[in-house]
Amino acid sequence: MKRFFSSIFFLLVAFQIVPDDLITFFYYTDKETDFISVKEISPFTFYADNIIETVITEYEKPYSVTGGRIVTIKTKVLSAVAKEKGRSTVHIFVIPDSPLLISKGGVITSDDVIQVVFIKEGYHPDELLHELGHALFSLADEYGTESHSPGKYKHTPAKNISYEKNNIGWDMIARIFNDEKIGFYEGGAGFKTGVYRSYPDCLMKSLDSKFCPVCFFYVINTLNELTNKDIDCNTIFELYKR
Repeated sequence: MKRFFSSIFFLLVAFQIVPDDLITFFYYTDKETDFISVKEISPFTFYADNIIETVITEYEKPYSVTGGRIVTIKTKVLSAVAKEKGRSTVHIFVIPDSPLLISKGGVITSDDVIQVVFIKEGYHPDELLHELGHALFSLADEYGTESHSPGKYKHTPAKNISYEKNNIGWDMIARIFNDEKIGFYEGGAGFKTGVYRSYPDCLMKSLDSKFCPVCFFYVINTLNELTNKDIDCNTIFELYKR
């Protein structure tokens, strides 16, 4: 479920005026009812009036899959669709019931204009939310399966992952939520050791959990920035957890 990249394609929007407070979701599906509306998934429910959803039923398949796991994105196809049909500065393409054996989510353009989420057949809303954690909110997986530590393979840390037991951002969030459980728990980004997550359990670790306070803070901060809203994350966190 790591972030994945295809060839870089810059989407030019010169001379095109688009609203800067909208997020467009495109659903590639053969049936208009064959998807779960993101507007029905918290915390996107708090931003429903800023979300545009478009169902695309007749299209050139914007991807190819090899071996059930390797996906190649046709960035030019998606960029053309975004330019023609999009009305915002951020476009998220959701492909439900994809032929992939696992779900994936990531950014495919260097300017973060286009994100793609592949959801395997029979998905749960939390699975879509988890993949949007990668694609839209720059969050890493918080589980670890590799027995060795990252070592020289360290990548740029995601907001919810740290390679040291020191994170000023997490300290600030702990004060905002007054949550003493926010700390440093070993394991994340695919590794069992040498990397730390901020909370014992989180949606980025397991689909059986909700977003932890740290991830939720970054999710709401991003959505506020994209929609020009000022929703207080602490206030709606209790509503989200219900």
